[in-house]
Formats: sequence, structure tokens, C-alpha cells
Amino acid sequence: MSIATRVLNTASQLEWLEIEDNDGGITRYNKRGPAPHAAELHVDFDFIPPSVYRAKLVRDQNGEGILRQDDPGLPDKAIVNYIDMVGVVGAPLPGGWGEPKKFEYAK
Repeated sequence: MSIATRVLNTASQLEWLEIEDNDGGITRYNKRGPAPHAAELHVDFDFIPPSVYRAKLVRDQNGEGILRQDDPGLPDKAIVNYIDMVGVVGAPLPGGWGEPKKFEYAK
């Protein structure tokens, strides 16, 4: 069984992300498009003020990543909670966070 252990790297706008599993394997997922509303979330985020968005695994009650499968390696798809930056007209920097949206990512 392979279980996701941590998010290693992400693109600046989360166009892709790399996740390590308990066997030391690294899976790169690329953003594909919106996920169904009821899809189970695998990767969420932490917001670190003033403007850092850090991807993190969603974990079960035992503290293990819920992104897993019985076969070696991680599943072909992952569901990621993504928040777009919202611009403010006339401001030199983005003004804040938009609404979270679930996106499907695939190998």
C-alpha cells in the first residue's frame, strides 16, 4: 500500500505539485480542470500571512494522508483545494483570496 506522506514542491500558481509517498516515490500531478463538488479532497492549503499559500495533505484521524492506494505508487488522480488570488483595481498587489475551488490533478 502506498500512502502520501508530504507535498514536496508546487508551481507558484499550483499548475502542478509533487507528492512523496511512504516508499520514497515522488508523483507529479498536473492541474486538469474543475473537480466534481462532492469529490473527496486530498490536498488542502495553509495560509501564512501576508501572502503565502502552502499546499498540505488532508489526513485521516490517524494522521496519515488519505491519498493512497493498495498498489505501489500513488493514484492517477488527486483532488486539490485551490484558491485564486483576487486583484483589486488600482492596487499594485493582489488584494486577497478568492473562493476555494476543487480541481482535479492527474499524473
